[in-house]
Amino acid sequence: MTVSRPLPLLAALLLAPLAALPAADPDVAPLSKTKQWSLAGPLGRTPPRENESWPLSDQKNRDGWVKFEPMWDEFDGPALDTNKWTVGMSWWRGRQPAWFKPSNVAVRAGQLHLTMRKEPVPPGMEKHGYKDYTSAALHTRARSSYGYYEIKARPMNSAGSSAFWFQNEDPTTHPDWATEIDVFELCGKSETFERRYNMNLHVFRTPQEKRHWSVGGEWVAPWRFADDFHVFGFEWGREELRWFVDGVLVRTVANTHWHQPLHLIFDSETMPDWFGMPNDADLPSTFSIEYIRAWTHSTANVPTRSASPKIAGPYVRVYIPGEDVFPGPDSPNFKAGQSYSDWVPNDHAILKGPEGRWHAFGITHPKPPDYQPPHYGKGVHEAEWLLFHAVAPVGTLKQHLKTGAWRDQAKVLAPSARPGEIKECHAPFIVRRDGPYHMIYGPSPLRLATSANLHDWQPVGPLFAQQGGARDPNVLFHDGHYILCYVTGNAILARHSTDLRNWSADAVEVFRMRRGGDPESPCIVEHGGHFYLFWCLWDAADEVNGAYDNRTFVFRSRNPLDFKTAPCVAELKAHAPEVFRDEDGDWFISSVEWPHRGVSIAPLAWE
Repeated sequence: MTVSRPLPLLAALLLAPLAALPAADPDVAPLSKTKQWSLAGPLGRTPPRENESWPLSDQKNRDGWVKFEPMWDEFDGPALDTNKWTVGMSWWRGRQPAWFKPSNVAVRAGQLHLTMRKEPVPPGMEKHGYKDYTSAALHTRARSSYGYYEIKARPMNSAGSSAFWFQNEDPTTHPDWATEIDVFELCGKSETFERRYNMNLHVFRTPQEKRHWSVGGEWVAPWRFADDFHVFGFEWGREELRWFVDGVLVRTVANTHWHQPLHLIFDSETMPDWFGMPNDADLPSTFSIEYIRAWTHSTANVPTRSASPKIAGPYVRVYIPGEDVFPGPDSPNFKAGQSYSDWVPNDHAILKGPEGRWHAFGITHPKPPDYQPPHYGKGVHEAEWLLFHAVAPVGTLKQHLKTGAWRDQAKVLAPSARPGEIKECHAPFIVRRDGPYHMIYGPSPLRLATSANLHDWQPVGPLFAQQGGARDPNVLFHDGHYILCYVTGNAILARHSTDLRNWSADAVEVFRMRRGGDPESPCIVEHGGHFYLFWCLWDAADEVNGAYDNRTFVFRSRNPLDFKTAPCVAELKAHAPEVFRDEDGDWFISSVEWPHRGVSIAPLAWE
C-alpha cells in the first residue's frame, strides 16, 4: 500500500516498549537476501473453527496468545467505536482519483463497511487530482507490533483495492525509520487479479537505507475473493512474518526490518495503475469486515506504565462571545467605534483570580464575513488586536462548568492601550508572581503586561525577539525557574527565567515538526514525574476541513526541554488547548471554537 506522498506528523496511543525493538541488520540486501516463501496451489485442508477466542490457525492456543483489546472489534454496536478508530487518514487523502470520504465508513448489521462511490468530490479537491469518485479509510488509534491479527472480510466486487495493512504516520518515536506491512490488497473484480492474494512489505527509510524498496508476494486462490467472506490472518513475529488464509499458511518472510509499532488500517481505493478503474456500473461497491481480532504475547505491546491523558467527559461551552464595540484602528472589514454582534475567540489562558472567580483571556476579533467553521476563510486573523476577557461567578470551577456561565468583561490591551507596540496581540499566558499577574503575549517580539486585579493591565514592553518570529507562549515553573515555550515556524523553542522578565539569551529547541503543518498553542504540564507537551495542528494545505484541524497531540518526556524523540501518547480533540487544574486538583482541558463557538471545557483523566 505504497503512499506516494510524505508522511506528516500525527499522533497515536498505546505504544509498544521501545527498548524491546531489535535493530535491523545493516548488511541485509533486502531484494536478494530476505528469506521468503509463498504457497503455490490450493490451500488444502482448512482448520475448523472451534474457539472464537483464538486465531483460526492456532485453535488450541499453543503459542499462548493474549487478547489485545485496543485492536479487537466485533463491530456489533450501533456505530463505530471512536475510542478505537479514527475515520480517514489525516496524512493521506486517498489514491487519486478517489478521495477518502468519512461518510463512506459505516457500521451496520454487525459489520464494518467501506464503500466506494461514483460521485463528486468536495470543491477544491480536483486540483489535487481527485475527481468523480470517493472511497473510504480508517485506522486504529492504538499502534502495536508483534502479535497476531485476524479479520473475516469480503472485498469490494469491483475493480479497485480493498486493503488491510499497517503503517505509522508519526515519525517522532522512530525518526529514522519508516516501514509498512500490507497484509493484503485485493481486487474483487478483474480477470487478472480477482483470485490473487497480494501481500507486500515496504521499507521507506532506515538509518542505513534512504531508498524505498519492497518485498512482494502473492498466492492464487481457486475462487474469487469477492464471492464470499474469508478469514485472513497475519502473525507478526520478531524473527518471521506469516500470512494465513482461512487458517492456512500462505507466505513467510524473515523479519529483517519490521519492528516499529504501527497503526492497523483498512481502506478502499481506486488503483488505476495496477487494478484499473472500476466500471461505474459496479458502484457503489463495499469492502465488508465482520471482525478484527488481535492478540499479543504476554510481554508484547504492553502500554507503558506512565499515564496518558484522556478527555473524560463532554465539553461544556462556558463562554459565548457577545456583542461589543470594535476599538480600532480600522481594518478592511471592521471600523473603529462600530458594534459587532459576533466575535471569534482563539488561543487563550484560563486561571482563577484573587476574588474567587475563574477568568479566561484570549485572542479575539469580530467574526469575518467569510468565517464559516470548519472553513475559516481569509479573514481568520483579521484585526486580532486585543484580547477577550470572560469571568465566571464566584465559586469553584465545577460549580460554574455550565453553558454560558462565563460572561464578557471589557476587552483588554487594545492597540490604544499599548502605544509603540505592533497592533497584533496574541495568545496570552498569565502567571502570578510576588503579587501582580504577569501576562506574556505575542506575536514576536514576545511582550509583557502586568495587573493587580486581572482587569486593568499595564504594558511593560518587549521581552525578546526571535529570529523567524515567536508566538503562542506558555510558561511552566519547574526546579526553581520558569520555562517559557513558544512556536517559531514548525518548531517549539524554550527559554528560562527566574523573574519572568529576563530570559535566557539562547533558545533551546524542544520539538520540531518533521512532516507538513505547524504546531500551535503548545502547553507543557507535569504529571506523575513526567512532562507532557500538548499542541494542536495547523495544516494550511487542508482545504476540506480548514487549517485549524481541532486535533491536539500529546508527547511524554522525562525532560521538559526535550520532546524531540519523545513518544506521542495521545490524540485529543481540542483547538488551542489549555490544560489546568481546579481547586480540588482535578485536571481539565479547554478548547476554542470546537466543538462549540466560544470557549469549552472538559474534564481530563490520566490513565
